[in-house]
Amino acid sequence: HGVRIAAVKESAENDWVERIESRFLDRTDFMSACTPSRLNFEGDPTQQNPRNGSFGGGYGDFAGWKKILEEWLAAEEFPGMEIER
Repeated sequence: HGVRIAAVKESAENDWVERIESRFLDRTDFMSACTPSRLNFEGDPTQQNPRNGSFGGGYGDFAGWKKILEEWLAAEEFPGMEIER
């Protein structure tokens, strides 16, 4: 399609980070009682933070993520993207 550069606008990136951080659920107490695994950072849930978890906080929100993708596809544009051809 002749796209040379596709970049995310800083404002869109900031909005996305805020969206992710606002949905963060601190499950340190629960995860401390679990067998070490990738879900609790191999037994050290203190490593969790709002930016390194699943979309939607907690165990993730696959349906919410899928809805975002479907909305982007239906709109035939990606708000917050700068496209250079």
